[in-house]
Amino acid sequence: MLPIRKALAASVLSIVPLAVSAAPAVADPQLSFVVTPPSYVNSEGQVLLKTEVTCTAGAEGSASAYAQQTRMGILSAGSSFSSIECTGAPQTIWFTITAFSGPGFAPGPAGAQLSANACDAFGCAFLDERTTIRLRR
Repeated sequence: MLPIRKALAASVLSIVPLAVSAAPAVADPQLSFVVTPPSYVNSEGQVLLKTEVTCTAGAEGSASAYAQQTRMGILSAGSSFSSIECTGAPQTIWFTITAFSGPGFAPGPAGAQLSANACDAFGCAFLDERTTIRLRR
């Protein structure tokens, strides 16, 4: 039985591993998200916030906008949400932000926070930006 073991060991040792080539590196999707002035406040005290989002074609994601404004010591704050289907070209998204606290928004400065994400088969990209907007009628 000893010769069979030697033959078996020799055949196992002679197996050559297959060469594995690494796939080319693929980057996470690209994502940009900005406020494009002007921003408005309507007669119901809602913010109409115009934004532009660009992300890698084929990715999918979501975007949200949050606004807050203090008038006479009272805070108004609200948010809005939108899904994104990325095309690779800039897309305009209008957010209608209704105050969930306070009396509502009025013309003047307000704080805004934009958050967005886009994911494809290779990964995800995330953005979170804060800015000041000027609301007008």
